[in-house]
Amino acid sequence: MKILIVGSGAREHAIGEKISQSPMCDKIYFAPGNGGTGKVGENVDIKVTDLDGLVAFAEKNKIDFTIVGPEDPLNLGLVDVFEDKGLKIFGPRKESARLEGSKAFAKDFMVRHNIATGQYIETSNLNQAIDFTKKLLDESSKAVIKADGLCAGKGVFIVDNLSDGEKYLRRILKTGDYGIKKVIIEEFLEGFEMSLIAFVDNHTIKMLPTSKDHKNIFDKDQGLNTGGMGTYSPNIQASPYLADLEEEILNPFLKGIQADKMDFRGVIFIGLMITADGIKVLEFNTRFGDPETQSILNRLDSDLLDLMIKTSEDKLAEADLVFNDKKVLTLILASAGYPESYKKGYEISNIHQLEGVKIYHAGTKLEDDKLVTAGGRVLSVVAIEDSFEEAINKAYKAAETIDFEGKYYRTDIGPQVQRFYIEEDLGDFEEIEKLLEKNNIDKSKIKVYSRYDYENLNQEEGKDLCKTLAGNKKSFYNLKAFDLQKTFEKALVVDLEKEAEFENMYLEKSLVLASSKEVNKNDFINLKRALLEILQGSDGKLLGVPTKIS
Repeated sequence: MKILIVGSGAREHAIGEKISQSPMCDKIYFAPGNGGTGKVGENVDIKVTDLDGLVAFAEKNKIDFTIVGPEDPLNLGLVDVFEDKGLKIFGPRKESARLEGSKAFAKDFMVRHNIATGQYIETSNLNQAIDFTKKLLDESSKAVIKADGLCAGKGVFIVDNLSDGEKYLRRILKTGDYGIKKVIIEEFLEGFEMSLIAFVDNHTIKMLPTSKDHKNIFDKDQGLNTGGMGTYSPNIQASPYLADLEEEILNPFLKGIQADKMDFRGVIFIGLMITADGIKVLEFNTRFGDPETQSILNRLDSDLLDLMIKTSEDKLAEADLVFNDKKVLTLILASAGYPESYKKGYEISNIHQLEGVKIYHAGTKLEDDKLVTAGGRVLSVVAIEDSFEEAINKAYKAAETIDFEGKYYRTDIGPQVQRFYIEEDLGDFEEIEKLLEKNNIDKSKIKVYSRYDYENLNQEEGKDLCKTLAGNKKSFYNLKAFDLQKTFEKALVVDLEKEAEFENMYLEKSLVLASSKEVNKNDFINLKRALLEILQGSDGKLLGVPTKIS
C-alpha cells in the first residue's frame, strides 16, 4: 500500500516509523515532512492546510490510505474532502473535529453527556470574563483562561491574580492574539494530570496505554504552556483508575457521539485531571497527541496501519490492541525562547553518535545537506527500557550529546517522586487499638505503616533517608519488593501534614492502615470513618504517586 502522512512533526515521524513496520506498507509519503522523515519515506512539499494540493497528490500517486497528524487540516475538513472524492483516510470528519477546534463546543458536549468537567463560562464580553475570573480567584486563588479555537497548546493561562488575568483576557478578547475573540474561563482543578488516547469508530472505543505529559516550559511545571516538553508511559498514577476511566469517560464519550449522530472515526485524545472529587476532563483533542504519541506507540505491539484502516472502516471491534510492558520516556529538545519567539537555522550536530535511543524529528530541515533547526520543538529523544530509571538516564545522556545553539530541555521529565514504607508497632497507636476493639477486629489482621514520599534525592540518598527514619524498624524502600495493593485487600491511607521541608527537598508523610482479607468490609469502613475523624486527615490513594523504582 502507498501511504500519505499529513504533517511535519515528531508525532508524524513516529507514526511513519511504526507504519513502516506493517507488512501492508510499501511506500510512505510525508506532506510536508521534516529533516528526519525522509529516512522513513519521501517528503513532498505540500502544506497541511492545502486541501486541494493534498487531494491532487493522492489522486495522481494512487495513494491507498492517508493519515492526518495535526489538528488544522482536520478542522478545515480534509477528511470530508478526501472521503467525498472516494479516497480512504484516517481521522474524524469536520463536525467531530470541532471537539478540539472549539473549546466551547467541547464543554457543551461534556455537560450534555454527563462527562465530569470543571465549572466554567464561555464569553466574548471582557467585563463578564473579568468578573468570573475574580469569582474563581476569590473561591480557590486560581483560575484557568483558555482562548477558544486552535492555539497549538499555547492559548491556556493559569493565573493567581486578577492583574495577570485581565492582561491575558485583553490579549484574547481585545487584540485577538489567539484568533477567535472568545474565551473559556474555568476553575483550576487540583490533582494529577494524565493523557488518555483511544481509537474510536462509531460503535467501539479502545484505550491505548496511558501517558503523562509535561506542558509547562520550565522545570517543576513553571512558566508558559507549550505543546508539550516531554512524556512518559505508562502513567503509574493512572493505573488504579483504568476501570473508572472506561466507565466514567470513554463509554459516555462514545454514547455522546452516537446520540449527537457525529461521524467519528479516528482517535480521541483526552486531557484529564484526577481530583479528590473524581476524574474530570480538561479538554478533547481529535488526533494523536504530541509528544504522547512518541511514547505510547513504542508500547504498542499491534500493527498500527491495520488498526487505523479498521477504525476508518468502522471495524475497530475486529482489531486487537497488544501492548508491551516497557517503560518509555520522551524528552523534547527545544529552541531557546520557545513557546514565544525563537531563532531558526542552527546546525544540529552529534545526532548520529547516540546509542540506545530513538530520535524523532519535529522542527528540523535539511539545508545544503546540513540538518538545521526549523521550529520551536526541534527533536524528540525517546528511551525504551525495562525501568524508568534506565530510560531517564539514557534520554538525558542523549540530550547532552546532541548539540545546537540555543538547545533547551526540561531536566525533570519522568516520574520524580519516590516512596518508602516503615512498619510501625500497633501498640504505639492507642486510638487505633481502641477502635479495633470497639469494632471487634482482630489486631493480628491489621498492620500500620508510615509512608514517606520524597523528591530531589538520588537513589542512594533515598535509601539512606529510609534507614535513618526507620532506625530498628522494618522498612520497604522498593515498591517492587513491597506492594500494599497486592498484599492486602483493603487499605486506608491518611494524608498528614508535611513531615519536613528543606530548600531542595520535599518529604511528606502518610499513615497507612492495611487489613487482611479476613476483616469484614463493613467493619473496616467503620474503622476508616472513625480514624479519619480522630486524625483529622483526608483519605488518600494507595498508589497515588509514581516512583522511578517501579
